Amino acid sequence: MDENITAFKCKDCGLIFWAKKSDDPRFCPFCESTLLIENEEQ
Repeated sequence: MDENITAFKCKDCGLIFWAKKSDDPRFCPFCESTLLIENEEQ
């Protein structure tokens, strides 16, 4: 029942949250900052 859950860390508030990779989260659920995903170009 593995849903390909991945940890994402917000670069602004530093909090880590879990989401499905297929959901491709765009915003931090805590501070609502736009996310830059770790594996993308800096």
